[in-house]
Amino acid sequence: RHKGVATQIGLQLFWTEHIDLYAIASILQLAHHPSNNTDMGPIMSSLRDMHPRQFLHSRVDDSVPIAVTKRAGLRVVNTVVAALTATTFCAAAQAQWTCTNLHPGNTPQSYARGASGGLQAGYSDLGGITRACTWAGTPSSWRSLNPVGATESYALGASGGQQMGTAFVSGRYRASLWTGSAASWVDLSPAGSTASYGQGVGDGQQVGSAVIGGVNRASVWTGTAASWVNLNPPGATESFAFAAGSGQQVGHAVISNAGRASLWSGTAASWVNLHPSGSTDSRAYAAGGGKQAGYAVFAGVRHASLWSGTAASWVDLSPAGSTRSEVWAISDGKQAGFVFIGGQVHASVWSGTADSWVDLNLFLPPEFVQSYAYAMSRDATHTYVAGSGINSTNGRSEALVWVRDNPPPCTADFNGDTTVDFFDYLDFVAAFSHLATTADFNHDSVVDFFDYLDFVQAFSAGC
Repeated sequence: RHKGVATQIGLQLFWTEHIDLYAIASILQLAHHPSNNTDMGPIMSSLRDMHPRQFLHSRVDDSVPIAVTKRAGLRVVNTVVAALTATTFCAAAQAQWTCTNLHPGNTPQSYARGASGGLQAGYSDLGGITRACTWAGTPSSWRSLNPVGATESYALGASGGQQMGTAFVSGRYRASLWTGSAASWVDLSPAGSTASYGQGVGDGQQVGSAVIGGVNRASVWTGTAASWVNLNPPGATESFAFAAGSGQQVGHAVISNAGRASLWSGTAASWVNLHPSGSTDSRAYAAGGGKQAGYAVFAGVRHASLWSGTAASWVDLSPAGSTRSEVWAISDGKQAGFVFIGGQVHASVWSGTADSWVDLNLFLPPEFVQSYAYAMSRDATHTYVAGSGINSTNGRSEALVWVRDNPPPCTADFNGDTTVDFFDYLDFVAAFSHLATTADFNHDSVVDFFDYLDFVQAFSAGC
């Protein structure tokens, strides 16, 4: 029996015509929350000071106006908001990463550049030939993708059972698609091209570039050479696509002698300039979930960058103290790449802000001194970051994969920002007040007071 939504200091709080049972229940839960370090004395005093009839007011007893109940409730909730809005009750757990060296045998070098679930793709030198290859999390799982007749090949992206890269066959570089074996190789070189290069794959689309008429042109395919689409935007002297995801393609176009991070949706005409104001050069290397990532140059320094479809949405991910940073992968709201700090390269993971930076060098085997991350993926149980590191005992670049267990779902993190705080409470109340389906917290197909109680219990427990 909803009475409406009251707004106070910009926050929406839900009321019933009986009493603000929701606010009262939440205050009591907050008072006993294990990670709440707020002095709840004034808040509980405010509760005790309320007139008993304000707690017992019902539709039958109309002697206490609804407005009185609301004003008393607002007095209490204002106190709660002032004390608790800035308090974080519990951050989502940060699981530990483990790092595995994927380097196959005594080869001179190896690099992991793509990831899809528990599969990694990249390349390694063997028998004097650089060979595109895959791993499944261990050195012994190494498998060559080098097609017959190729004198070198590289796998640079992986998604949905496909691997994308380049092979040098019959005297020229050819954009190449595999599905797990050398025999599955597909030449994506479009008609009329003198060279083509595969860079990434996502959602059944492959991206890279093709040289036609002496110009590198950002390109997208859907599994065959004949499916090629030219993405080179008007006014660009050349362009390159590096990643695909969520129906989008990203890369950069060179316009007026400057690289400009670029976003496409399948055609040259769909081109969006992501180049942030004040930057002298920018590139986009990753796409997924409506986000794009790469770097932008300011005052000669590369800054790891995140966009949400427009230049104005640019977010600087560079952590404090870094002298260079780049993002190369996006997966499930996370970003992966690398950062230069103190003369060392640190494989890195972010969660959308500079402050969320995680240094993956902390989890390297002891013989490794620096590392790069180029790909990120997730399956039902684990998150994977693929890249490479410098082995200090032999000076080699060796393929690496970092793995961590996925945390259990945190139902109290209602807004999905990886932190359980008072904003989750406010967002749930807003959804509940509008009977939104997302407020069906117990999934019984009915939005009712039991959903509210279950949410408050989860919120109190934290994650």
